[in-house]
Amino acid sequence: MPKMVFSAVASVLLLGASAAQAQDDRMVVKISDVNTSSMAGAATVLSRVDRAARVFCGERDLRDLGRSYLILRCRREMTGKAVVKIDRPMVTALYEQVQPTIILASR
Repeated sequence: MPKMVFSAVASVLLLGASAAQAQDDRMVVKISDVNTSSMAGAATVLSRVDRAARVFCGERDLRDLGRSYLILRCRREMTGKAVVKIDRPMVTALYEQVQPTIILASR
């Protein structure tokens, strides 16, 4: 079964895997069983990528804000890399819709 494999930042935590796997500094997400041309399929893929990023990067601990920030940044980076690597129009479009818009300043 084909799997998408993504390189990772060496300093992240590797935890046990569920539907997605974190192994040897790689985040592995199975998408071969999903119709990525449908909105439902794209949502399934993004859900799997999100789950994989959570497993790969670790869970946040709000008692340690510095570490929590690094974990969130890792998740965001790994999710973005995965969407680019998957390279399916519907997945990319849905990903871009759900990303929060950050406004640094306005007048």
